[in-house]
Amino acid sequence: MRRFLNNCILESREAIEDMKLPDTDKIKFDIFSGNIKRLINIVSISIIAIFFIKSVDIQQFSLLLSFKHTVIVLSASMTFAIIFLRFLRWCVFRLEIPKVNLFEIISVGLMLGRMTPVLVGELSIPIRFEGSKKYIFKLFVYEKVIDLSVILMLILAGFVFVYGNMLASAGIILLLIICIKLWNFYLKDLKITDFLLFFIITVLLWLITSLQLYIISREVIPTQFWALTLSLMLSYIFGAASMLPGGLGAREASFAYLLDSYFGIGVETGLVISMVYRATLIIPIFLVGSFMYVFIKRREGQV
Repeated sequence: MRRFLNNCILESREAIEDMKLPDTDKIKFDIFSGNIKRLINIVSISIIAIFFIKSVDIQQFSLLLSFKHTVIVLSASMTFAIIFLRFLRWCVFRLEIPKVNLFEIISVGLMLGRMTPVLVGELSIPIRFEGSKKYIFKLFVYEKVIDLSVILMLILAGFVFVYGNMLASAGIILLLIICIKLWNFYLKDLKITDFLLFFIITVLLWLITSLQLYIISREVIPTQFWALTLSLMLSYIFGAASMLPGGLGAREASFAYLLDSYFGIGVETGLVISMVYRATLIIPIFLVGSFMYVFIKRREGQV
């Protein structure tokens, strides 16, 4: 991992060598900003710890032993499908890079993103591309905008199906129009059919993410797909806002609370479901990212 980080630094040198050195005030601001982020992390962890200690009956975690192996394997398999779909999204851009190298960049970026606050580690994706960093970074930003838009769309869809709020459907249409407008404005060299393919893949991978949770939840509680989807997407927002690496802890706590409010199952059961879901999501991402990084470096003779 240290060698990989060093490579990222070397590959990004070209993008920053023309930048001016920051003045003293800028350095002080960066230090202050870094301390604020650390403080936010500490406060977030403390709140989650207090919530956990006050609300959770540890004995309820025996539910972890009740999950069937087939459910765990199926959920983990769906994570592999999600990784592949994220790779397919970048294929839509038709970049001049061997597909195996593209898959390695995407999978390693996903792995690093789960180790850093607000998925900052995924910035390694545009940094590691050769050629125009400005264009690649534009693609990366648009990918994240579409991800956020689809998450918001699924939240609104949850309000439609769970609460019968048809007004939320207007928000879904508005978000779709915004996504199309941004595509036409920023990615003029790509066709609208490329957008449709990109958007459909994005919706599919997030629906698979919700389906993972649905399959796991059915093992312990009677559940409803859109209520789970609403809880999951809101927990992603809360997890990102916590500034914790991968939203670790904040996402689980918020999801458990939301699940308890919808189904009255108890916070402990919600945490168990969230922990199993997190494990079947994180472990495959780390396995694929690590394997692809070592595979490419061995092929290039660097390992």
